[in-house]
Parts: sequence; structure tokens; C-alpha cells
Amino acid sequence: MTMHRMTAEELAQCRVNVDRVHIARAFARMVSEGYDMLEAAERSSLVAIPAWGRDGWDLGEWPCWAYLVPRIVPTATNGGEWLLVEYITGTVRAWSFATKEIRNRAIDLLAHAFWAETKTVDADPDDERYCGPFSWERLDAVPVA
Repeated sequence: MTMHRMTAEELAQCRVNVDRVHIARAFARMVSEGYDMLEAAERSSLVAIPAWGRDGWDLGEWPCWAYLVPRIVPTATNGGEWLLVEYITGTVRAWSFATKEIRNRAIDLLAHAFWAETKTVDADPDDERYCGPFSWERLDAVPVA
């Protein structure tokens, strides 16, 4: 089964102004550089995503490059948006998605771009091993050869 990969154009359509998103705005105002980023994320109720894909490949180069998501799961009462915040050496960008699955496809796209730029993982974007969130349950479900 082939999954739909998000394109850069689709990702661009989901981009939001950081000032429009309270949690991203608060983070952008607190963050300076270095490991202050992780402290600012904690105070803003954001969680950095350390690993991505089935085997948990690095996502970002902390503290200079990180992808963050809100600690709180979206509901109708809190706006219902599945947010993603990117931090790269002082620059903060944000995206909003209708569902968690769409946000995860966006993270797939960003992860593959990161891995290609940093040459850290030779990942095939069509291979499910390099897509989706990392979890020990997912990794442990892989049959041993």
C-alpha cells in the first residue's frame, strides 16, 4: 500500500503566522539560542521530537535545529489544530493541520529534507520505515530475522 506523501506545496499551504498561534508566539518570544530553546519549549508547553521513523532516527540537531509539538492534544475547546513548530538557530516557523495524520506526513517531509541536507540518514521517502513517529512498541513489533 502506497501512502500519500505531502509535497512542499501542500506544506506551504499549512504554514501559519507564528504570531497567530499563541503557543508558537510564546515560544518565539522566550527563545534565544542554544539549550535555552529546550527550556523555552518546556515553558511554552511544547515538546521537542527527538526521533522519527520506525527505528528512531535523529530529527534535528539540538539545540540548533528542532521540531516541536504541543504537549496538549487538540480538542474543539482549544482550537482543534494539530500544530508543528520548527526552530532553526533562532528562526521559528509554525504550521497547522486538520489531523494528526496530516501533521505526521508533514513531519515525514521535513525529516527527509533534514536527513538529505545533513546526510545523516539515507532514507527512501517511500519506505514506511522512514516515516511516522518513533515508538518502542513500533520498533519491538518488527520480526527478528
